[in-house]
Amino acid sequence: MKERGRNRQDMAIAASLFVLTVLSRIPFRTTMLYSWDSILYARAMNHFDVAVQQPQPPGYIFYVGLISLVHKLVPDENAAIVWVSVFASAAASAALFWLGRMMYGRRVGLMAALFLITSLSFWVQSEVALPYTLLGFLGIASAAVVYKTWQGDVRYVIPAAAVLGLASGFRQDLLFFLLPIFVAGLVGKPRSRVLLAVLALAAGVLSWYLPTVMFSGGFSAYRAAAALQSNYVVGNASFLGKDGLLAVFENLNFMARFFFWATAGALPLVGVVMFRFLSPRFRPPADKRVMFLAAWALPSMIVYIFIHIGEPGYVFSFLPAVLLLAVWGVDDWLKRVVLRLEHVQGLRIFVYAPLALVVCNLALFLFISPRMSAASLARRDAVLISEIASIRERFDPASTLIVAVYDERHVSYYLPEYPRVKLDPMVKENVNASLDPQIKQVVIFDDYLESAAAQTKERLTLGAGQSLVYISRAPGQKQVTLDWNNRTVALVRGG
Repeated sequence: MKERGRNRQDMAIAASLFVLTVLSRIPFRTTMLYSWDSILYARAMNHFDVAVQQPQPPGYIFYVGLISLVHKLVPDENAAIVWVSVFASAAASAALFWLGRMMYGRRVGLMAALFLITSLSFWVQSEVALPYTLLGFLGIASAAVVYKTWQGDVRYVIPAAAVLGLASGFRQDLLFFLLPIFVAGLVGKPRSRVLLAVLALAAGVLSWYLPTVMFSGGFSAYRAAAALQSNYVVGNASFLGKDGLLAVFENLNFMARFFFWATAGALPLVGVVMFRFLSPRFRPPADKRVMFLAAWALPSMIVYIFIHIGEPGYVFSFLPAVLLLAVWGVDDWLKRVVLRLEHVQGLRIFVYAPLALVVCNLALFLFISPRMSAASLARRDAVLISEIASIRERFDPASTLIVAVYDERHVSYYLPEYPRVKLDPMVKENVNASLDPQIKQVVIFDDYLESAAAQTKERLTLGAGQSLVYISRAPGQKQVTLDWNNRTVALVRGG
């Protein structure tokens, strides 16, 4: 009876975390497609074809199917994807509590879930049209089932395989990141179970791979698109590419920043645990919990450092493991302090001391942080809306060329009637394009670029402290150039 009562309490806590997360997200939902990839997912809802980057390889076909189903209920494409992000973040918080409770107890699960809910980047990604909160939820759910196999429960071997195979249809990277802990969980299991698990995993993978290939023009077309994407990433962002070690340092820099935004208030806990682990007196626990969390987190970290890390949401593949390890480590240390000083009145309250850091996360998101915050989300929406409205109001599509880098896809989506210079932000090469004789002005869409100093330029004031720069074409100017290193656009006479 006691166990049943505890389970009911835990279910009530998980449900409360789910509802709390949804309610905390509703006021800050964005109304405009957030990034380059958001545009690809929105287009994929209308026509799925990996061969034409709708979306990018490997395709994420189950994710596109999910947002397409929601789109039938929610007419606006951006809103449909954002609602998936909202509910995926809520499911992730409940799932992390449950996994933490299963591994270390209720308090650790609750603390880890609260840190995840209030994580700056996790909160931001919950409000935008991107799949990374779903990456977090599916990673936690898959890890929870696999953890049962680590505990020796053979009943979970086949379900773990099926869950991992199906989850990889939403995010293919999950298959590679979680495969090591899945394989380790098979050690010592009956051969018949292992064989059935391999078959279940293969069936799960084929359930998304075959329709992806079919809707992308067949195996040859899909393979060509996947190879192009792979070569692109390897050549421009990995240690095997043209920049070699420089790419590794850049990836490390990005991962450190993304990790900082993701952990925020939990960073002191991470520091305490690292100090404990590095201490010569530290003795790792006899069970497999720390090894499990490490094996969960390390594969994705290695890939991000040596291959590519493109978005803040990538770190959600290992953030839950880090939060569980950090909260458990500090909780264990605080409990030892309490036991040594149990005669001190009121000292037990310090076991809940990390709650103060959760409050710090809230303050950072709501009032302080300039980058990952409620204000940054609102500013992004306001600027996009203002830019698009101003261009339509002030500039004729027949005589206006638009230049953008990171917002180039937004121009193609929201302003399809305007000609534009197509740029690739990953290639980072200078551009020199001919100007059509009808073009009278060139508009610089995103604030990554500025006009060259010698150009005759004008500015339109927008909201949120932003402005829209455009260059009026002078007689004899025949080309538009982009200097990538100086981030400048210029109109020149050319040949």
